[in-house]
Amino acid sequence: MVLVFSPYVHPKLHFALSEIFLRRAGTPFKITNNPDLFLRSEASVKINYSEEKLPGTGLYNSGWLNHKLLDPDFKPAYSLQNNQPCLFPETGNKRFDLFATCFWLLSRYEEYQPFRGDAYGRFCLKDSCLPREWATENFLDVQINRFLNNIGLQPKDEFRIIPTADIDIAFKYLARPPHIRVAAFLRDLLIRREHLAERTLMKQQGHDPYDVFDWLCTAFRPFPDARIFWQMNRSRNGKDRQVNVTHALFRQRVQASSAQIKSGIHPSWDSNSNEKQLPEEISALEQIIGQKIVESRQHFLACRFPQTFRNLIKAGIQWDYTLGWAEQAGFRAGTAWPFAFYDVLQDRPESLTFIPSCIMDVSCRNYLGLNAAESARLGCILREKTRQEGGVFCFIVHNESMSETGDWQGWQQVAEAWMS
Repeated sequence: MVLVFSPYVHPKLHFALSEIFLRRAGTPFKITNNPDLFLRSEASVKINYSEEKLPGTGLYNSGWLNHKLLDPDFKPAYSLQNNQPCLFPETGNKRFDLFATCFWLLSRYEEYQPFRGDAYGRFCLKDSCLPREWATENFLDVQINRFLNNIGLQPKDEFRIIPTADIDIAFKYLARPPHIRVAAFLRDLLIRREHLAERTLMKQQGHDPYDVFDWLCTAFRPFPDARIFWQMNRSRNGKDRQVNVTHALFRQRVQASSAQIKSGIHPSWDSNSNEKQLPEEISALEQIIGQKIVESRQHFLACRFPQTFRNLIKAGIQWDYTLGWAEQAGFRAGTAWPFAFYDVLQDRPESLTFIPSCIMDVSCRNYLGLNAAESARLGCILREKTRQEGGVFCFIVHNESMSETGDWQGWQQVAEAWMS
């Protein structure tokens, strides 16, 4: 057991210690602010998180974890120590507050503070107070594993690859209402004539370009944690573009895929503003596959702390895969390990676990301007950083990007490289 002495005992500190000791090392811990109890204890590992002269491993305490209310303006200092990024450094830059660093990053504290966001209202890398070059470093994992080794605890190695696919538009041409099909054909005839040959080939072969579900299931099958996230809303809002979700062909693909790869919900854009819609979308997917839905990822990776995740919990979601950068590959919370959702405004951890994602096809091509070979190489670099620290390498593709058509030619090989 680990015994931690701290001048204060606060839920924020307890959360950080739970993530470090329980999740990462499988070791129970206790916190005390009683120096006599700390001195008398026969705990195998003692951590002195104070400036008191006590036995055990000393750890710098910045005092920040004792604050109660959200500070909308606070930004932690940061620096490099031993060539590693760190937050809350001690004056003189000799030590840093690991527990405060852990809480700041995993609670996503800065996402509760005012920020400008992008056109989708998303918290972006430019909104973070941390240097951009840190985004591709799982530096929290490095720090925690180094700390655990220093105090004689063995960090867990739970490395695994988690391929995931978002199904925003199940078919390019099929499973649409007649008036939509006619309008799309006329548009292709007038201004997108390159699609006419594709339509002709589809009629000859009976295959829609986006219908790559057999390939997805075959490619994902070796990975038991693989997931496919289905959007269940067909709206004309310009952001939700799913086909007719009541169409027999759509239902057949969902059922067939879910029999091989576990499914989750991909909440629609509309569900962000309509509280009743998320439960309805989850229910619609559950009715098709005959299974309870407890996993999700937000459309466009759009989320706001804490409301998005409070809504997910209310709808019965237990695991969420949203936390990755939309415009950048890397580690949004400095980690590739799963971690609990901590509601900063309620000052308590909640019954939702985040599975962070490291890289997404759309980020690579549309935001970073990378080609297939460059994207494959970047993903493999992030995968190896994750492997070294024992976390999970979760990546995102879309059925459109795996279609091997248009600008997405060669991208199945990218996904295969990330899974290798």
